[in-house]
Amino acid sequence: MHMNSCSYTQSSYKVVELSTVTDETIEEALNLWTSRGWVFDQIQFVVRDSSRRPSMAFMLFTRPFISGESEDAPDTQTNNTKHSKLSELHQGDINEVNIS
Repeated sequence: MHMNSCSYTQSSYKVVELSTVTDETIEEALNLWTSRGWVFDQIQFVVRDSSRRPSMAFMLFTRPFISGESEDAPDTQTNNTKHSKLSELHQGDINEVNIS
């Protein structure tokens, strides 16, 4: 019996933290990161017991990791430029965290 070997593509992950959760901040983060080649995976809301409204959210994005490429390719901006663009959106309401 011949078994086909599966090749798995390694993925890069991006976690984006929203410290202010509104439809506008979610939409801006979605538009920003998907325009940079990231694929939206999921969103997790943090809710305090005293309120039903989320106090923050974590958005997860993925994209295939191509060996030889840096973690942020095809996003050619430096981290400083990315952080300043994010802070312009809602004055620090969106923060990025990279995990691989």
